[in-house]
Amino acid sequence: MIQQVSHTTTINPLTGLLSSASDVALDIMEIGELQVRLAKLDTQAAIDRSIVGATLVVGGGAMIIASLPLIALGLANAISDHFDLSLWKVQIAIGAISTCIALLLVAIGAMRLRYATTAFSRTSSELLNNVNWLRQLVRGLKTTDDSRN
Repeated sequence: MIQQVSHTTTINPLTGLLSSASDVALDIMEIGELQVRLAKLDTQAAIDRSIVGATLVVGGGAMIIASLPLIALGLANAISDHFDLSLWKVQIAIGAISTCIALLLVAIGAMRLRYATTAFSRTSSELLNNVNWLRQLVRGLKTTDDSRN
């Protein structure tokens, strides 16, 4: 008859808890990475879907821009005829006023674009800090757990 020898080993509950916590943290990090990959795929799909719409918007905008000189010349002719002014002087005045308005719009738009690009800086830096913190935590738990075994 074969006798079984039982070896009783005491398992520290803290070791199991730390090991489980590190496994959960690793799972959270993997889920986060998968979520980022999914967001990238969704972003690409959104870009692909918006190509036709963006093309139509750009084409319509180009047509509007192309018609602006005609409108400006018509306005200059109307002012010249109505006020009996020299046509070239009115055209220069309308061109200068239009240019000033356009420069103002471009300056405001550039400031808004610069502001818009900072929207995700806080999120991305916090995400990076959180991921680094989780990695350090998990590495510390794994090292502590491994040294106890």
